[in-house]
Amino acid sequence: MRDLKKIKEDTRIIQLDDIGSGLYGGYLRLRTDKQRTFSVMVSVADGRWEHVSVSVYNSSRKTPTWEEMCEVKEIFWDAEEEVHQIHPKESQYVHGVGGMTNVLHLWRPAGGWKDEAMGGAV
Repeated sequence: MRDLKKIKEDTRIIQLDDIGSGLYGGYLRLRTDKQRTFSVMVSVADGRWEHVSVSVYNSSRKTPTWEEMCEVKEIFWDAEEEVHQIHPKESQYVHGVGGMTNVLHLWRPAGGWKDEAMGGAV
């Protein structure tokens, strides 16, 4: 994940505040034609997982598009960093925090994905 200071310098970030416990929350506006504003939460969970959640601000009916998620990835990670949108077992789904739905998540292990079969980083 890029350095937080560098992330905050991106002109698409409207606001990104430290809300405690290694969690940052804020808003960004992407360059898409739709000119939508997005809510984001950013964290490095337990120093092991880099995580960004993304939702369309002020809408529980719209979900970010593939293109929008690619642009979010571009803001928070370098071009050659591999980031995943994970679809867990249905029994492990988290259906929104505080009533939020239509939230998509990007995940990356701190230090990058490892391919154990190949003996190194992917």
